[in-house]
Amino acid sequence: MMILVFLLNLGVLSVGSYELPKYIGKKKRFILEILLLAINVVIMLYQIYLLIAKKDIGYYNIIFIVLPLIYLTYLLYVKIHFRSLSLFSIYEGINKLDEGMMIAKGGHVIFQNEALDKLVYILFKTKIRNYKVLLKRVEEIKDSTIDFNSLICVRANDRIYAFSYHDLGDSYIEINSIDITEEITLINELQRVLKELKDTEGVLNDYLNNIEQLEYEKQKNFMLNKIHNVLSYKISILNKEIVSKSKYDKMIYEDLSDFNADMFDANKLVENNINELNSDIAPIGARVLVNGKCPFNLISDELLFEIIREAATNAIYHGNANEVIVNFYNDKIEITNNGSSEETFKKGKGITLLEKRCHERGWLINILPKERFKMIVYFGDNV
Repeated sequence: MMILVFLLNLGVLSVGSYELPKYIGKKKRFILEILLLAINVVIMLYQIYLLIAKKDIGYYNIIFIVLPLIYLTYLLYVKIHFRSLSLFSIYEGINKLDEGMMIAKGGHVIFQNEALDKLVYILFKTKIRNYKVLLKRVEEIKDSTIDFNSLICVRANDRIYAFSYHDLGDSYIEINSIDITEEITLINELQRVLKELKDTEGVLNDYLNNIEQLEYEKQKNFMLNKIHNVLSYKISILNKEIVSKSKYDKMIYEDLSDFNADMFDANKLVENNINELNSDIAPIGARVLVNGKCPFNLISDELLFEIIREAATNAIYHGNANEVIVNFYNDKIEITNNGSSEETFKKGKGITLLEKRCHERGWLINILPKERFKMIVYFGDNV
């Protein structure tokens, strides 16, 4: 009997020693545990003394049994009590969540919080305590127009809820519900903005294409202007050669005078374009002189330079001039030269186009072939 009591005390001492480290951070509990273990050790030592001394134990057995049992009961109470408190705290916390939650094991629902209870009642006007039935009913009323990460989505009281199913293993099942109304609203707004951006992208692409086309036309015109200047230079040389050989052919000049491309470098002022024209005709001994200042509102006017270039070309081609004088006034421009006059003059495409464009502007243009191809253009208030 004494041996069994000793073993009982030894078992209680082992359990107490195992639980002791859990209370190191709790001073009062730790001291109490040490005290109880110390009493248990004293009892065991006294038992050993009685055994060695072969003394009659008698009523000591009652003390040796009762005290360890009290201590063991205390340990069990503490363990069960604190475990119950932890589970209670967990349940209370989950019940306060806005998200619904159901935990089931096998076919039995272990726990279902208040949020899910309320949502299920709103949806079905009854409580459902079977997760398979719940999933089936939710599937029946799902809103197929809402695609939110492949979750089952339903509508309730103008709100949108998503249900998810998780297999936790070991026969445990978890079902959650969450309010996704704000997320769906945000997604719809983002989709609307993306659609607007896509529509805007089309407009921007058209705009960029137009800009590219305009740039292409500008560069093309610039190159054609260069080509025109080079051809004008070569034609002028041909003109001088034909005149020097006394092989003047009026048809040649009429055909050549028709070649006058309607080009203009908008990046340059009229004076700059005149300077470039001078560079092009310098090799054939011709030049353009400017008197006065170009009116401020016409300093970058393409039509004005086209008039000057057409007048210079006619003077060189038809009048064999080597000097063209441009006189600027506030309301007109007068262009003369030192070439020869021509009794008969046939308008080419260049002159015809200039007259048309001047008329559209409200300008008046006079071309005087008999006065060495003198040209006067009125563009002021006196027109």
